[in-house]
Amino acid sequence: MVSCMKEFKLQATILFLAYNQQDFVVQAAQSCLDQQGGPFEIIFSDDCSTDATFTLLKTVIGQYKGPHQVVLRQNLSNLGIADQYNTLIKLAKCELLITAAGDDLSYPNRAQTLCDTWRASDSKLDLIASYAQSITYDGLKTEKIIKIDQLSKWKSAADWCAKRPYVVGATHAFTKRIWIKFGDIASDIPYEDQIITLRAMCLGGGVTVQVSLLSYRSGGMSSKIEATNTNQRLLAIQNRYSRQYAVFSQVRKDLVKAGHTSLWKGKVAKYWTRAQVALQLIELKNRQRFPVFVQILGIAQQCGPLWTVRQIFYTWK
Repeated sequence: MVSCMKEFKLQATILFLAYNQQDFVVQAAQSCLDQQGGPFEIIFSDDCSTDATFTLLKTVIGQYKGPHQVVLRQNLSNLGIADQYNTLIKLAKCELLITAAGDDLSYPNRAQTLCDTWRASDSKLDLIASYAQSITYDGLKTEKIIKIDQLSKWKSAADWCAKRPYVVGATHAFTKRIWIKFGDIASDIPYEDQIITLRAMCLGGGVTVQVSLLSYRSGGMSSKIEATNTNQRLLAIQNRYSRQYAVFSQVRKDLVKAGHTSLWKGKVAKYWTRAQVALQLIELKNRQRFPVFVQILGIAQQCGPLWTVRQIFYTWK
């Protein structure tokens, strides 16, 4: 961080991730360009959108005359959330990295507030989160304030394994050193927020700024798709547990990397096991093979009888 500021006088890097968000990306990008304080490096990255997102970003950034150092890039193919992060973190010049989504609006004081909070810890914290103001898909303000758990209450990886905090990745600022320590996240990771949180708890910990620093859009790219028929229901189950399996496979890898192999037990191990079994049940369903009694008994011993009955019912109903 010291060398970054000495050479470029930049306080932090804002990682702006966009994909097929042409209806929102202009306002979202402008909210980053309008950040007070700094100066900041802002990397605008489009994940090979099929709409006008990248064209709109070029227009907005081409008109910018302010103090921040701006980079615009586009992936040659769609990488997904995990490899977007892996790529951008390598490109970032600063130690503190601030997430910005292509459909959310950062308040003008957001980046500076996160930087000041980090510096107040002597740059020891590895994760700073904040509250967020919920807005509708159409951008209308609601009465809901999204209150992230106070991360300072989680002191270690053991605390995270016992009970994961409620976090929203769109509010995060985190350090580049957690990527240096743990390496890239797996390409199939569908959401990065809990992985970043665990990594932070293995190192310098985190804190939550208990004020809203951005407007968070509901119904955006991360919204759930409702299943309306059998095939969609099975696909929804498969997607859910594929995501869960990917995340907890990364959790297992990171715990080993941090020297916390003994924490791979209880809830975290069970989430991974249940995801693996649920995917196996989907495979049996697709092959029109109902599990025999011995298989059901083995699943119940691994995952619990209630979960087993419920999952078999949901898969075969």
